[in-house]
Amino acid sequence: MAPLILDDKYERALKDLGVPYAHLKETPTKTEAPAVTDNDWTIDGVNYRGKIIPVTLSRELLPAMDLAQMTAHAKKAMKTGKPYSADVQLVYAIAKRAMEQDNQEVRKFMRESIFNTYPNTLSVVRYNPTGKLDEVVHNPGLPNKSSTKVDFISPDGWVKGSARKNDYKALLGTTNPDEVDDVFGWVTGKRAHLYKVNSKPANVDERVVWLLADSNRFFLYCGRDPQGASASFGVRLPQKI
Repeated sequence: MAPLILDDKYERALKDLGVPYAHLKETPTKTEAPAVTDNDWTIDGVNYRGKIIPVTLSRELLPAMDLAQMTAHAKKAMKTGKPYSADVQLVYAIAKRAMEQDNQEVRKFMRESIFNTYPNTLSVVRYNPTGKLDEVVHNPGLPNKSSTKVDFISPDGWVKGSARKNDYKALLGTTNPDEVDDVFGWVTGKRAHLYKVNSKPANVDERVVWLLADSNRFFLYCGRDPQGASASFGVRLPQKI
């Protein structure tokens, strides 16, 4: 895939957040699979894709990787029981369960990561040309890939009170935008804002779902260049999902 050029809208938004534009276009560096340590959280009762499971969350973020690197790393890690990058649906499920359990350690870790590191996720939105539905894909290229076709393109907006429930069903596995705002509000202390491509592209435009926050809001940022590298939340699941 040829490198995607972010439009002025995304460049301006990231400058407002204090994120250098070059940070999105950096040449990704090769990374080795991190070793599993005993320094993890096991979070019981996580509701992920309709199953209640325990999830192991690493206490350290995985090294900075772009989409292709996260996918390649995850393929190896799943076979060896090592942590791999979480998709955004799993990040949300972990945060929701941590809120229910009032797990302040996990809350602090996720909050600091979102404010300081801007984690990547193994989720993408494929914005399609006129006449085709868009597609939200979790874990692309992996055995546990899932995808949903949805009319995703619309103006950006605050999550709370949104009438676009199908967006959140595809993205996070819930039809309750107010709950999404509550969960990420608990993590970050900020109201959640969904950021996306606003008009149909001439060709398929694939963007990574990215998590970040500033002093004004938490961003569900569905517009990152797939070649942008960031750290990510490391997870292990007890079974094939």
